[in-house]
Amino acid sequence: MTKIKYLAVLACAGLVSTNLFAAAKKQGKKKDSSRISASVFTKPGPKLSSKEAQALSLTAGEIIRETDLSRRDLQDENLKGAKSDINKALILVKIAERAAPKMVLETKIHSGNLSFTDKREIPNYIIPIYDELEDVSVLAPVFSAKEHAEKRQGVSSATGPMGIGLDEEMLQTKVSLDVGLAKSQLLKAQKAVAARQIKVADRELERLETDVIFSYSQEDRPLLTVRANLILAKKEIEGSHYKEAQAALDQARSALEEYAKSASSSRLGAINQLEDKIKDLDSQVKDAEGKKIASPKDVPPALNSAPKHLDHWWNKVRGWF
Repeated sequence: MTKIKYLAVLACAGLVSTNLFAAAKKQGKKKDSSRISASVFTKPGPKLSSKEAQALSLTAGEIIRETDLSRRDLQDENLKGAKSDINKALILVKIAERAAPKMVLETKIHSGNLSFTDKREIPNYIIPIYDELEDVSVLAPVFSAKEHAEKRQGVSSATGPMGIGLDEEMLQTKVSLDVGLAKSQLLKAQKAVAARQIKVADRELERLETDVIFSYSQEDRPLLTVRANLILAKKEIEGSHYKEAQAALDQARSALEEYAKSASSSRLGAINQLEDKIKDLDSQVKDAEGKKIASPKDVPPALNSAPKHLDHWWNKVRGWF
């Protein structure tokens, strides 16, 4: 006797609900032969503001900087200094973990009459590093560590792991630090320093540097130029260096025009709008340069709000990568 016929008999006898019988009958029309099924849904959480994204990037950059300082201390056999630098890096890791953006992960797994459902927030510990925010690049020791590691492994310096050459890495369009992985490496280095195992500690710190994630996209190269020059223009306007700000804005607009040549048609409208806004600001900066403003109180209101606008535009471009 099939399951449906059996439920039909029980339903007639009043031993089970007729709704249960109807549901079983409906299910029987489309029988699933799978012994197990699973689905995972992800939903991004709130987006970071431009100030939050910049602060998080600077935090990740400081982790790399403290790592490099610790390696320098180890080379000098300065264990006290190395310990202090690692402790600072671990504090920065905690800050990054707390501020990391989150996404909602929902998992459903079903097999026979057993079901599992789980819904939780998952932090994204892969933190982008925007090197244009740094007055001194944090990536130089990373390039050096990667090159030394490749030479030890017998890999040509012209072509690194995954077929990515060092020259291309230095032209990277996206750099990220896995803070979760960095935490593990820092804790191992901390333990090694406590045990006075200098080589072991240095090896773990080198791994942190070599595990910095690089990606390269020829199409995104103009966007990197746009992003860098928007930040540069902001700094120059804040310093009342209007001629330099003009040059940065011109570079940003030229790069946007270049990016538009390969951008999707759905993005062209946003690109054109941003070009127009940069052009308007460029004109205002040019006027300010011509007036030779001597006092901060004489700065036009439009230029006082320019840094805020430039941060907003930077954040928009950041989302196009």
